Amino acid sequence: MTLRRKAHKPSETGIESIIASMPMYRGARAGDPTVLRGPSYFTSSELFAKTYGITAAFRVSLKNPLIVSDDEWHEYANTPYNSIENVAAKVRQSGHDSVVNVRETPIGKMYTVFLLNSKQAKVLR
Repeated sequence: MTLRRKAHKPSETGIESIIASMPMYRGARAGDPTVLRGPSYFTSSELFAKTYGITAAFRVSLKNPLIVSDDEWHEYANTPYNSIENVAAKVRQSGHDSVVNVRETPIGKMYTVFLLNSKQAKVLR
């Protein structure tokens, strides 16, 4: 699978400031959801994050996100056939620090972020 430059550049969409202005949630099936070890997924939907277990809220700071469509998101989803390590390698290879998908839902936009560096996420207390 080859990476390709997406149509939207982060500076054109202002996605970095949108993500930075809202709490982003992470659910954990086991352990403390505030403890990040390596690359992690976040969502603007606390309800969706809860499907993964206990949740924690974070402030996420993006520097050079890759913005992908709903159809392209599957390339960055962690599945039994696509490990988080493989996803992280793809993102690193593309020169980005994160991947962002903005999905329209019946209750508004849902932002999903795959973040390489856990130091770019701070727990909200």
